[in-house]
Amino acid sequence: MKRKCQVVMTCSECGLQGHNKRYHLRPGAPGNDWFDAQLDPMESDMQSPLDSRKKEIDISPMVEDLERLNAEEAAITRAARVHAKSQINTRSSRFVPPRAR
Repeated sequence: MKRKCQVVMTCSECGLQGHNKRYHLRPGAPGNDWFDAQLDPMESDMQSPLDSRKKEIDISPMVEDLERLNAEEAAITRAARVHAKSQINTRSSRFVPPRAR
C-alpha cells in the first residue's frame, strides 16, 4: 500500500530537507552530503582575532586610578572609625531597656 502524501522534514539546525535536528549530526542523515567540494587554502591580509590579543596594553593609568581609589577608601574608613568612636564616647554607658506596652 502506497502512502498518499509524504512529509518532507526540514532540519531546524541547517535548513536542509531530509532530516530533522534530532538526526542532524548523524553521519548517514539524508541531506548531509550537500557540500562535496575541496576547499583550498587562501592567503589573506586580515589579522586573526588572536593577533589583537598579543598587543601590549599600558596599564599604568589603571594602576594610578586603583591607587587613588584605595587611598580615598582608606581616608573614608579612617573618618568612619573616628566618627564611630566619638559616638561611643557621647552615649550613656548605662543601658536603659525600652518601655513595655
